[in-house]
Amino acid sequence: MNRYRITYPATGSHGERQASLDAPDLRTALIVADINLHNGCAEIHDGAQCVARLKKRGRSQATFWEVG
Repeated sequence: MNRYRITYPATGSHGERQASLDAPDLRTALIVADINLHNGCAEIHDGAQCVARLKKRGRSQATFWEVG
């Protein structure tokens, strides 16, 4: 079973450059990214391989991911 990692720019005040969270599957990875990233870009990794680059689009309640 694969474990996915979502990485995105950190917004904390502790000097982090990136934040990352684990997810058990791609569906959950997208949900986790949507909850934790209000705008901007994120990447989903399967081990060392980047499987998707995401850019959050839209406004307010009508957001969606542009996958590249």
